[in-house]
Amino acid sequence: MAWTRNKPTSTLFRLWSGIACVAGALERRVWAEVVDKQAFPNLYVLLVGGPGSGKSVAISPTKQLWRKTKGLHIAPHSMTSASMLDAFRDARRACVSEAGKPLPPYHAISAAASEFIVFCPAYDLEFLGRLTDIYDCDDDIRIRRKYIESGEEQIISNPCMNLLAGIQPDIMKSLFPEEAWGGGFTSRLLMIYCGEQVNVPSLFGVHASKDELELALLAHLKLLADPKLQGKFFFETEAALRLGEWHSLGGPPKPMHPKLQHYNTRRTTMHIIKLSMIASASRAPGELIVRDEDVTRALSWLISAEEKMPDIFRAMVGRSDGEVLRELHYFLWQLHVRRKKPIPRSILVKFLEDRVPQEKILRLIDIAQMGKRIKSSGITSSGEPCFEPLPLASVALDE
Repeated sequence: MAWTRNKPTSTLFRLWSGIACVAGALERRVWAEVVDKQAFPNLYVLLVGGPGSGKSVAISPTKQLWRKTKGLHIAPHSMTSASMLDAFRDARRACVSEAGKPLPPYHAISAAASEFIVFCPAYDLEFLGRLTDIYDCDDDIRIRRKYIESGEEQIISNPCMNLLAGIQPDIMKSLFPEEAWGGGFTSRLLMIYCGEQVNVPSLFGVHASKDELELALLAHLKLLADPKLQGKFFFETEAALRLGEWHSLGGPPKPMHPKLQHYNTRRTTMHIIKLSMIASASRAPGELIVRDEDVTRALSWLISAEEKMPDIFRAMVGRSDGEVLRELHYFLWQLHVRRKKPIPRSILVKFLEDRVPQEKILRLIDIAQMGKRIKSSGITSSGEPCFEPLPLASVALDE
């Protein structure tokens, strides 16, 4: 975060780019035992935002660090299902035990794509299905297809993939049809949303050198990417109890949106366990111990991202501000006819939060006042501002 300070991108994008960076260095040499199954710290992180939100600016430093870290294999910017398998065949990694004995090899690649639509140019069921299988880090991928010249079955043992990519809500809407949200791939995505454009702080300003920070980060990643770093994470008692209690309560607070129904079922095993390992590796590379502070950190990461996830689907709707304002005015007029008294601002906020991203809500209320659709009408006993809609005829006349 210190190394990327002053870059024209959001804090949330910078944070998750860093989290993905650590995950890419760990690959699948470390794991946690969860319900008699190994969970590895690989992630699929999708930065979601409009043009100018700083997606590529946030992704670029991670790509830079990955490329400078010896041994990591970087995926091509654009792949088909066939070329992805070619990339895996070229990404063989070997491990050794503490006693110096060789361990079974694995195949790991990391992908950093400023535009997910370049990485995956269409809703390709085979390609996304392959990504889904690889995310789970199963024992091997077996392929016998026409694009294998020998015609023999090819085996890619112990695959692992990390993905960091950017996408715009409008493109997301066209790339992922409605049925995609009931599938396995989207439930494995950590979608990080920023709906605001980020201004460049200074075009020609002179900034202090950050070479020392970069060298420190590369030294840290070298430790995480070392083939000798391998083994199972141990969860301290406090950390295990904290995670167990959070899981038994249903993982509060959950993101509430119908399209996130399948995502919510996998938050513990697919996300918070992984993030806890990443937090530990970030704090103390090589320790392989998840402490209570790591769980606290992981939960803060996840919850801060999930607070904005429903905004993604509001942004995907793509309605203009004018359309939303007309809906708001009509809704308020009907409500005012029934209630015959001013309407608290909380009702306006509730109406708008189901239709637009959070950062637009207060601005649209201000625009509705300036456009003479509504007028201020005092405050409630609790101090909340109230509004009344102006007559439909007068608004139409003004327009």
